Amino acid sequence: MKRFLSVLLCALFSAISIAEAANQPTTDALLDQYQTLVLQVKIVNIASGKKSGLGSGFFVQKQGYIVTNYHVIADLVFQPEQFQAYYVQADGSSGTLEVVSFDIVHDLALLKANVQNTDYFDLNPEPVQKGVALYSLGYPRDLGLVLLSGYHGGLIRHTLYEKIHLLGSLHKGMSGGPSFTAEGLVVGVNVAISGNQSSFLVPATFVLDMLAQAHQDNPISLLDLATDQLRQNQARYLGSLISHPMKVTSLGPYRVPDKLAPYMRCWGSDTGSEQRTYRVIEQSCATKEDIFLNAHHISGTIRFIHRLISSEQLSAFPFYALYESEFRHLVMKTEGRAEDVSRFQCQENFIVNNGLHLKIVFCARGYKKFLGLYDVIVKAATVDHDDSGLQTALLLTGVSFNHAQHFAKKYLDSITWQP
Repeated sequence: MKRFLSVLLCALFSAISIAEAANQPTTDALLDQYQTLVLQVKIVNIASGKKSGLGSGFFVQKQGYIVTNYHVIADLVFQPEQFQAYYVQADGSSGTLEVVSFDIVHDLALLKANVQNTDYFDLNPEPVQKGVALYSLGYPRDLGLVLLSGYHGGLIRHTLYEKIHLLGSLHKGMSGGPSFTAEGLVVGVNVAISGNQSSFLVPATFVLDMLAQAHQDNPISLLDLATDQLRQNQARYLGSLISHPMKVTSLGPYRVPDKLAPYMRCWGSDTGSEQRTYRVIEQSCATKEDIFLNAHHISGTIRFIHRLISSEQLSAFPFYALYESEFRHLVMKTEGRAEDVSRFQCQENFIVNNGLHLKIVFCARGYKKFLGLYDVIVKAATVDHDDSGLQTALLLTGVSFNHAQHFAKKYLDSITWQP
């Protein structure tokens, strides 16, 4: 009897699955239905007349408003006199685009075409269950409009910037295109490719927020808009970290900052060996994501590294020379060209903090186009012992000087000695 019921249930579920599959629209049908709502977005260098970037976009309102990714149109924000945006539709028709607004933090942009579309995508503000079939449209490279199918993999919540995990393989050039349900409701905007049939979407709720804000904003320059958004964002996440106790962990006899939030990843290593005269135990943490400003400059990151350096073989003077050399070469790499950022200006000092004698180096450089934002590097080394010491380095990018100072102080105050 049990075997009979088991077979009956299996047959019933198989029938339901077959019925559901039969009710799903074909990709050809969806492509025919929605192809007029998706465009290729081309960024063209005016002087050469050649394209410098490609992406996708889709109509969201009949007035000709189009959604894409910020990273697709970033050149227009930084150098509007050198670039022009165009759209190309599935039937080959084309025209110009202008930037209306954007959300630089969530990599979204709102454009306006010189046409009015009578049809457009509706945005879905409601949560979607994992496993729901999704369909993604876009223009990969110059291969024409493509529709790919996949599944909703759920929200990725432990990040600075919430995303949807798409179980499907987007391709380059599909950035800014829509991912939608079988009913045509846009769940998210194509934004990133992870590989191995895994991609990411910006949730449609952020598109709705951007549309609402765009209709309320007083006209300001695009760079001022970006600056305001970046300032508010760094105040949000750094302010939260500053207001809460800093999580610490042990590194030898020291207590040092550890994984500060769920949106960070941490690693460790030990380079000690019999062939070396000294040992280095290392811990490092970094935010999982950053903010794309332009092709040469990213921002919105936190990184730090701790290194416990010790030796049982070297006497005091050789160890100090080694220790000083390691401190000089403790480098936190940053991005940005001369037109993006100023040169680092540094101050060096010796302080006593929590009973530890520390050598401190504080460096900062300003953003030239986003005034009031800085990249800050803080390096510190204990100088209490002849055969061991702790070195640490902290990098904050795209932050206000005030938040950088408060965070750096909290960071250094959390370092203690526990013999």
